Amino acid sequence: MRYPICDVYNIAALNPPLPSTVIQEQIVEGVHVYSLGTGTSMSPESFRFYKMLFVKQGKLRITIKDENGIPHIQELQKNDGMITPKNKVILVESIEDCVYLEILLGQTVNHTIKKPGEVFSTPEVGLFEKGKLHTTRIITSGFVEVTILCLDECVAKRIHKTNTMVFGYEGEGKVEVDGKTFLFGPGSSMRFTPEMKVTITPLQGKMKLGVTNFFI
Repeated sequence: MRYPICDVYNIAALNPPLPSTVIQEQIVEGVHVYSLGTGTSMSPESFRFYKMLFVKQGKLRITIKDENGIPHIQELQKNDGMITPKNKVILVESIEDCVYLEILLGQTVNHTIKKPGEVFSTPEVGLFEKGKLHTTRIITSGFVEVTILCLDECVAKRIHKTNTMVFGYEGEGKVEVDGKTFLFGPGSSMRFTPEMKVTITPLQGKMKLGVTNFFI
């Protein structure tokens, strides 16, 4: 298995883009990774549900046509994300070799940090407070909850109640899971299942993580 439970891996490194090629692979139910060579694109499509796209490597161009057929273009680079609207034609193109995640959100969303179709940047999300764990919600829906965790000279301990994916964005640390210890840093990813006991400790003060909890 390329994305094992309770092990560290780098999604971008596992999915190097190939020239003139589009590659799709499922990581878990509701989560796919796409690898696009420079200048390639997905077929324009309209969906009945929301999705979140998140760039792990390279640059994307996303074109969304409104009700009048007028295109609205946004560019995303590494660590940028977007919630794509439902019932609108969407075209995804790679400006340069690109790897991105697609997470199914469902037909409704309960909270979003940005409106669908707007870009958010992970380096700009979250707040560091010395000695505290700060949590910022990106989105919640019936299927998933996506948050950013900022640790500043503190330790995060939790018993996961859902299937969870964790992504490293800033700082290095160690992750202890049921007695096993892993080094974790920018670009790292891990998967946890319910009831796993997880402790995350920054090695040099600060650490920023993305956490996606799945309710499906």
